[in-house]
Amino acid sequence: MVGTLGKDSVGAIGMDSLRRESSSRRVVPLGRSILANCARRPAETLELGESRDENRTSVRGRVPVCPGVYLWLNGDGTVIYVGKAKSLRHRLSGYFAARTADPKMGRIRRNSNALVWEPISHELLALVREQELIDRFRPPYNVEGKPERRQPGYICLSRGAAPTIFFARTVSPRAEMAVGPIAGRGELREAVAALNYVFQLRDCSERVRLRFSDQLQLFDAGGSAGCLRYELSSCPGPCAGGCSRQSYGRNVERARRFLGGKDAAVLRELELEMVRTASDGRYERAAVLRDQLSRLTWTDRRIRQLSAARKKLHGVWEHPGFDHQRHWMILRDGFLLRCTEAPGGNAADPLRIADWGTATSPSTTGNSPSNLAVNWMLLLAGWARKNPRDGAFMRTDRRWLPARACKTVA
Repeated sequence: MVGTLGKDSVGAIGMDSLRRESSSRRVVPLGRSILANCARRPAETLELGESRDENRTSVRGRVPVCPGVYLWLNGDGTVIYVGKAKSLRHRLSGYFAARTADPKMGRIRRNSNALVWEPISHELLALVREQELIDRFRPPYNVEGKPERRQPGYICLSRGAAPTIFFARTVSPRAEMAVGPIAGRGELREAVAALNYVFQLRDCSERVRLRFSDQLQLFDAGGSAGCLRYELSSCPGPCAGGCSRQSYGRNVERARRFLGGKDAAVLRELELEMVRTASDGRYERAAVLRDQLSRLTWTDRRIRQLSAARKKLHGVWEHPGFDHQRHWMILRDGFLLRCTEAPGGNAADPLRIADWGTATSPSTTGNSPSNLAVNWMLLLAGWARKNPRDGAFMRTDRRWLPARACKTVA
């Protein structure tokens, strides 16, 4: 006896296949990208079923073996995780293994109803795209790379007769010099406190009236009371006549050289003093010096990394695109300015590059780059350190790509 399917069964199967077909064609808007079109393929969507094996088979049959980014979506169509892969097929297949390499992968898979992937022509470009999508969608399962996780800031040296070092979220007009942007506002605030302490600079309000020891006065109004730092000898007291203008200026000059990456002798001095106080049994004082040394070492490392990135990442960085095309990243002082397909003819045409140099990055406003611009800068600098021979980098004359009009020195 030959079995037959009833009308309801045929309708159910037809509707299920239609639903799967329509869902597989669903277009998820990922938004515009700084990457040029030659580095990206159209995104594709896979509606996930109940069977893990079927999902894995679909991934192996549809997802290409190339770099790219992928997004997991829940039932409401909300992006819950953005990832990057050197090989999309191998990475996504791992999510449907019987035992995932990371428990987080299993949680993401269980809470997702759809999977989206976008092929990218190079792994570094996929990293750029990943940061862009994390900044746009703010997925709850992404911890690293979130814009609010490590927000950038600046270490500033103020103007005036008795300058001080202070923290600012943007380049402050009060600053004589500003170093940044550096990610990690909490660490920056701790570093600023240590810098003022170590270099013997005041940290009081600008409204406090100054009175240097060599300052001439028409009337002797008597000395003003010093603050706690002055009483503890951690501030020379420019408000209480405790130092001359010249001696305070020497402290400022030492701090200026340190922030400019020109003199890190203070690190060795702190280390020697820490060892000496510990050997004398003054362990509390040694612990304070240890913390100060740690914060200044962190600051010095960030300043040097920032300076190296701005010197090296200035010009055109070329990577392969799809269909034998070449993709250019235009970099200015470490910042990603724009991306474009490599033009024909003279690849280092100064007129063309000069025209690009007049533009600004879509993630940069004025003198204060956004979190995304800073994350891109740190990403590109780290990749350049780990992969010194990656891609083709064309140095450009700074007349073609002039530096940004920014007060930062590092």
